[in-house]
Amino acid sequence: MNEGEQLIKLARELERLMHRRRLALKKLAELDDRLRTTRKFLRDLAGSSWSVAPDTVVLTAGPDPLPGTEEHHA
Repeated sequence: MNEGEQLIKLARELERLMHRRRLALKKLAELDDRLRTTRKFLRDLAGSSWSVAPDTVVLTAGPDPLPGTEEHHA
């Protein structure tokens, strides 16, 4: 491969890498916009009167038997 062919090959490689760089920067800008939008949404949500419903309580055992009943003395 002579010097001219090497220069052409290097120029193509440089062009390919620059194209990939542009695509990566575009993707990074999109992700930055999504992050900014998400942060704004969460800030707005935290400042609103909206609240989360409490978690459902799951009882694992029945209530304690009332004093004076047969179950209480068992």
